[in-house]
Amino acid sequence: MNFYIVDDDRPFSQKLKEDINLYFNDVDDLNITIINESFEKILDVKMMNVIFLDVDLNTTYTGLNLATYIQHNFPNVILIFISNHDEFVFPALSFNIFQFIRKNNYNNDLNTVLSQLNKHLSENNKKIIIQQNGRKTSIQINEIKFIMVMGHDLFIKTINSDYTIVSSLKKFMEKINNINFIQIQKNVVINFNYAKEVKTTKVILVDNQEFNVGRIYKQNLMKQYEEFLLK
Repeated sequence: MNFYIVDDDRPFSQKLKEDINLYFNDVDDLNITIINESFEKILDVKMMNVIFLDVDLNTTYTGLNLATYIQHNFPNVILIFISNHDEFVFPALSFNIFQFIRKNNYNNDLNTVLSQLNKHLSENNKKIIIQQNGRKTSIQINEIKFIMVMGHDLFIKTINSDYTIVSSLKKFMEKINNINFIQIQKNVVINFNYAKEVKTTKVILVDNQEFNVGRIYKQNLMKQYEEFLLK
């Protein structure tokens, strides 16, 4: 799991990293990266699960600018804003943020945020075991972008990898059992978390890949998408 701390305050960043490590000390695959300068480095990141982002960075890259880029390229990321100034809470509300940490109320805010984050990760970072070419591997359900039927096989597109397994679409959907996935064609299921644009006729993913929507799926698609947006 990849956490990022983006803040121009070095002592605070180090303190936050230590506190996160202490709280999640039972997580084996936790990687925490601190960026205190050259904030354009965030543009080269390939995988991000959680980011703690200073809203009022003292640089040409503001926290709000970076947040816009991050949410566009990592729609599933958990975004937690940090600030010295309470007034930044209100502009931050225009983003789909998970929480807000006020530095002047650090201890109380951090305990609340980490408790909520732990619960969210436990509920949403579920994995499934798949078998490809005789080898078993685990994938996180929330990293699946779309699923496509190809003959007797299933093609599974994730953030970082592609998999082809022998399974029916119905059986696989029952296995993942996740309401963020919706069937839009007889042979295609997409994950709403990676949808940039949803219309009755087509769905465009964040990587600009497009899928047409089958006629019998249009009504249910829009109904489920409205429910997804209201979560």
